[in-house]
Amino acid sequence: MDMKFASDTLDFLRSLFLLKYRLGWQLALYLVRAVDAATGHQVVNDFMERWDTGRLVQQGLRLCRTVAQPPNPAIAGGAQLTHPHILAAGWVKGTGYDNEVQALAAVVQGRNLIPGWRSLPSLVGPVEFGSYTRWPRHGNRGETMWRMPGRSLGNRVGLRNVGVRAAASFLSMHQEELPRCWGINLAPTPGVEDPQKLFEEMQQSLAYLVDAALKPSWVTINISCPTTNADMDSVQSEAQVRALLMAARQGLPRDVPLWIKVGPGLRASQYAMLVALCGEFRVRAVVATNTRQELDGDGRSWGASGETLARDSLDAVVKLTVLKQMLNVPVDIIACGGILQGHDLRQLRRFGIMVWQYFAALVYRGPFAGGLISREAQRQS
Repeated sequence: MDMKFASDTLDFLRSLFLLKYRLGWQLALYLVRAVDAATGHQVVNDFMERWDTGRLVQQGLRLCRTVAQPPNPAIAGGAQLTHPHILAAGWVKGTGYDNEVQALAAVVQGRNLIPGWRSLPSLVGPVEFGSYTRWPRHGNRGETMWRMPGRSLGNRVGLRNVGVRAAASFLSMHQEELPRCWGINLAPTPGVEDPQKLFEEMQQSLAYLVDAALKPSWVTINISCPTTNADMDSVQSEAQVRALLMAARQGLPRDVPLWIKVGPGLRASQYAMLVALCGEFRVRAVVATNTRQELDGDGRSWGASGETLARDSLDAVVKLTVLKQMLNVPVDIIACGGILQGHDLRQLRRFGIMVWQYFAALVYRGPFAGGLISREAQRQS
């Protein structure tokens, strides 16, 4: 009886905390709309950069996370996860540099190359860092991020990142402070189509991770980036994907699970090819999906995420689930795209999806989005 009373009391306090949190986040969203999305994102980055340095701050963030979303261990794609939700790549990756020399110099100077590397995992749980390309990239110029109707986001950041060598060097200097559960996302250089060149660059990228003695819980190869004006279909051609996976299989330690991230809207034959390659190269999970490729009036690519992506992402999840069963490939499907409320998660669970990634939900529902969505799904079932 005492244990039940304690459990009920804790659940009541958690519900009260989450109620105040939801009201507070709605107010924050109202205020944030006074500035454009890119400015809001930069403000958040500035906060994370300051929070990364404080030990007491980390303890406070972890305490808030424990209250809002207590540990709920899950296993997917060979990775032991502290929670079934993962913050998708794109949030924790750092800014762009002109070249690798500048990026490495920033590491030597002691700059925080990757704002949020410590504070965001403390606050939200599992995070996938990246995407990182072999070389630093400034990405696209001009407006690169905007809000859309219906809790959706648009971006044409263009894989802006510090480059994998500088990222590995920076993270290796902070091995002791890295979270217990984290992943890293690696992407091929946009515009590189030759399979041999793709193989060599991915091999080099993985070598930097291994040489830095980094042990992420998983490594994702991103074979879809719709914000770079590269041909998404060609990037996911069999010869190119085979080259990337061969490099990953040869370069990764056997105990580090290999995942891939795919785009929405592919033909069934393309998804079948990807699933078959997963079986051949022992890929443990497919993240479905990246953002949906759109074109603006000038023919420039950008990616749509959030609510507007939900149907396309679900369609990809269903196709991949059927194909992996037909081809008898033991690969897990991890949903990503348009998961903003409990109903979305319940739909995915009908197809056996238990682990999922989120991106736009961090904006529209805040740092405890994962726990809130899981809680809603549980109460609706």
